[in-house]
Amino acid sequence: MPEDPSPEELAELLEIAEDDDLRDLRPDPTDSRVVADAKKRRRTVLLARKIGIALVGGMVLAAGIVMIPLPGPGWLVVVFGLWILSFEFRWAERLFDQIHDKVIDAAHLAASNKWGTALSVLSACSIIAAGVVWWLWDDLPYSSWYSGLALSVSGVVALFTIWWAANDLKKKRARLAAGSG
Repeated sequence: MPEDPSPEELAELLEIAEDDDLRDLRPDPTDSRVVADAKKRRRTVLLARKIGIALVGGMVLAAGIVMIPLPGPGWLVVVFGLWILSFEFRWAERLFDQIHDKVIDAAHLAASNKWGTALSVLSACSIIAAGVVWWLWDDLPYSSWYSGLALSVSGVVALFTIWWAANDLKKKRARLAAGSG
């Protein structure tokens, strides 16, 4: 029958359950059997999580890189892969944050110009129309339902991004006006 942990062991078990750093969970010869087992289980869970995130994020990132020259949301998938990897890897988090900041700045810059916004909306609608044509017209190169759907989804994502950028810029300007007034 397993022995009940002491109050000191219970406090250490709570710390182990909240610890996300593998280095803190190294075996210590002074640990009791209960604490050593808890550290081992926590290390296993954290390592499995890290491997799972690396595999999924790496596959999404690789798929995005493959999609860059093809019709479809290649760059969006690359950024999504970096976002997944950023949960476990600092390099991916730094790169994702840099990309995120630059994208926000570019979106605000584009939304601040009415002609640029109108041209962006027209371009997004053209991408959606091209997707429909690619889906329906079999004589075009790389024509298929997948190519058409990927283009159309890219156009819809572009429209959503344009709408979001315009609204976010409007909120930012309102915050700045409220702060200075």
